[in-house]
Amino acid sequence: MQRGPVVLSAAWLNFWRIEIGVVVLSVLYWVLGSNSYLQGLFGSHGDTEDMERETFLLWQGAITVFCCYVWFYSRVLFDIANFHLTTFIMFQSGMALGDALVLILAWQFIPILEGGSLFMFVLMCALAGFFLLMRVIFLYEYRYSK
Repeated sequence: MQRGPVVLSAAWLNFWRIEIGVVVLSVLYWVLGSNSYLQGLFGSHGDTEDMERETFLLWQGAITVFCCYVWFYSRVLFDIANFHLTTFIMFQSGMALGDALVLILAWQFIPILEGGSLFMFVLMCALAGFFLLMRVIFLYEYRYSK
């Protein structure tokens, strides 16, 4: 008996589409509220040159995240006629690895975040942890149980 192609359920499709919105809001905050974000993460410091360098690096990251998540991810999730589940599973595997690395990095750098906002740190870790958990559930459901 031959099974038909496995497709992404409507629930997962909508969940991942919501993630695009979360990423858009994050990128907008990083670009339009760079100083607020950086001061929230690292605490305020008077060195304008350092802040400009941090902003430059933040914007580079925001551009990369925008291109990978918002542009590519949107094209994949909104072009259902050409949706390729295996590629999407590989993408989610990579994003799970990224979420895990963000959590490891965050905990490694707690000492330099002492002047920053505990709320910002917890929010960053909570989002990475939540999406990591959802990716693990998704990967188990689609990669290993089908």
